[in-house]
Amino acid sequence: MPRPGSNPEGLSRPYLTGLAVALIFGVAIFFRLSEMGSRNLWTDEAWVALAAMQPTAKEALAAGQSTPPFYLLTIWAMVQLWGHSEMVLRTLSWLFGVGTLGLIWRFSRRLVEVPAALLALAAVAFSPIMVYYSKELKQYSGDAFFAVLVLWLTERLQARGGRQGWLALALAGVVGLGFSQPLIFTLPVAGAVLWLTLPRAQRRRLACLGGVWLLAAAGDWKDRVIELLRRMALWGADGPDFAQGKAFLDQARLNPLEAPFRLLVRLGVWQEDEDLDLYRQEVPLEFSPEALVLARHLSQSPPLDRYATCRQDLTRLDVMTIDGERTRDYDDALSLEEVPDGWRLGIHIADVSAHVLPQTRLDLEAQERGTSIYLPERRLPMLPEELSEDTVSLLANQERLALSFLVTLGADAEIRDWEIVPSLIKVARRLTYHEVDALLTQDRQLAPLFRLTRRLKERRLARGGYELKLPEVWVTFTPQGEIQVVVEDQETASHQLVGEAMVLANSLASQFLAEHGVPAIYRGQPDPREPIDPSHDKSLLELWQDRRRLSRVVMELAPSPHWGLGLPCYTFATSPIRRYLDLVIHRQLLAVVSGQPPVYQPEDLDQILSTIEPAMRRSGQLKTRRLRYWLLKHLSSRIGQKLEALVLDKTPHRYRLILPDILLELFMTAPASVKLFPGDTVLVRLDRVNPREDQIKVSLA
Repeated sequence: MPRPGSNPEGLSRPYLTGLAVALIFGVAIFFRLSEMGSRNLWTDEAWVALAAMQPTAKEALAAGQSTPPFYLLTIWAMVQLWGHSEMVLRTLSWLFGVGTLGLIWRFSRRLVEVPAALLALAAVAFSPIMVYYSKELKQYSGDAFFAVLVLWLTERLQARGGRQGWLALALAGVVGLGFSQPLIFTLPVAGAVLWLTLPRAQRRRLACLGGVWLLAAAGDWKDRVIELLRRMALWGADGPDFAQGKAFLDQARLNPLEAPFRLLVRLGVWQEDEDLDLYRQEVPLEFSPEALVLARHLSQSPPLDRYATCRQDLTRLDVMTIDGERTRDYDDALSLEEVPDGWRLGIHIADVSAHVLPQTRLDLEAQERGTSIYLPERRLPMLPEELSEDTVSLLANQERLALSFLVTLGADAEIRDWEIVPSLIKVARRLTYHEVDALLTQDRQLAPLFRLTRRLKERRLARGGYELKLPEVWVTFTPQGEIQVVVEDQETASHQLVGEAMVLANSLASQFLAEHGVPAIYRGQPDPREPIDPSHDKSLLELWQDRRRLSRVVMELAPSPHWGLGLPCYTFATSPIRRYLDLVIHRQLLAVVSGQPPVYQPEDLDQILSTIEPAMRRSGQLKTRRLRYWLLKHLSSRIGQKLEALVLDKTPHRYRLILPDILLELFMTAPASVKLFPGDTVLVRLDRVNPREDQIKVSLA
């Protein structure tokens, strides 16, 4: 028995079939062209012709009433190109009519034998209705064309399958809906045909996936489904309702540990690089409306200055800020003036306490945050940006309230006298670290400032301090979204200058509070767990080993030595815009220097410490993990490449390595025959990277 579409006996010669098809097409085209130019365009659907003659596409769509938009815009474009004659206006209907004949022939050849296919072609070709619609200014010829096109593509997809077939059908459906309104009835028929041809397991999987989308788009169910997926993505098997979600995803043959995140990305709830740690650690991402309203009010109507009677006007000083290029909140500035037999160094810190009062909504939310969090792709400020980047920020050429540490230094940077005063300052210069490094030898203020701070640092380290000189790794993004990794040397002259000035101010703040018996929160560091050689020139391996020997910094209410800084006591007071601890210390200092009782008692500070200590630890963890995510993302485009790695340590079953170029630590399993030692440099091949799961696999190259 011949297959459908084959030539039976009597029509076995292809040219006979071709001749018949050509004859039918020729007569059909003649019927469709005859008397086309003599017909009255305005007898039916005149608004379509009027719409096509509008000067703009927007006006054409507005005038076209219910006409399908793609159909109308195509006619409008043809009129703009070739004028609005009768023939031009009807051309699209004619093209659709002829195109339908071609599709009918191909479609029927796939389904039936040649004689039946020719009869079907003739029936459509000579149908009075089809001829009429091909000659009129009507979209019905487009309805027929796209209906046959969708059914033909459906049949091809059913027979052949493949990604290209699905893509062609989807494209025809989308475009067709813009030309043909009745296609909304044809597409479900095509979908039903394809659905019934799928294996049962695949139908069940698609039904589950479709159920997720339908539930996620339907009222209260949407929130419930999204919340279930969020909990599964965040907590995995340890989360509530995991068994319920797993049963649902199992029906769809989806991995219950990986699919929830992917589904939430597809639903538009999360981004591809969403930071799930922010949700797991319940980090506040937004300020309350009350806090934002209060920030706006403070920017417009600052409160009365409680320390106005003792605030010194230092606007005459040549004050400058030195920060990174990306800095947006300026909370410290420096000045230096020559005095008899020495210098007067000014370390000026933004007086945030003058605007953010204790126990206000702003204060409570700042305490909950504990610190600003700076991540490669976003920043979560401790205070609303209207305050942190404007009202209290030490912007150039703006008068600002400050807390100033005024230190009189001898010619060799010996401290002769110092005082802490509330002040009014005006920043004259805003400099970056790179600019300071370039100006250091020629600027009349920067050169002596660097010399003095360098001597202060040398003297401090001589008393027992130790400086861990590891470079800092940053991740930035190009305007196109490409990841850039920057390894920044923190030991440039400008960084040392600013860093030592801040250490001096913090140490003086702690000394003042301790000597006056004022309750405070101090930062101390016990001696290292193992002895550390304080020599300066060390390899990357030695620096890494030293970091592991250091004891953790502790925060407590009693002053204690800080081993790393070589100071008898220490606290934080130089970043009140970014750290709540510094704001607390400012309030205590300002109260005492103005002759008022301290704002906080020990029990108050104990409660504050219980809040901000976990918050600061959380911030450090978030920054470390997020930096590692983006470094892994950066490496994910280099799979198969060879990288140089430094051996740090050996564990029973694997080696700990570090990639020196980006300071990324990782583990490697090596054959038992391979013997490596700390300090060895090896060449490894990057085999696999999964940033979301914090996984990286390398092997010896």
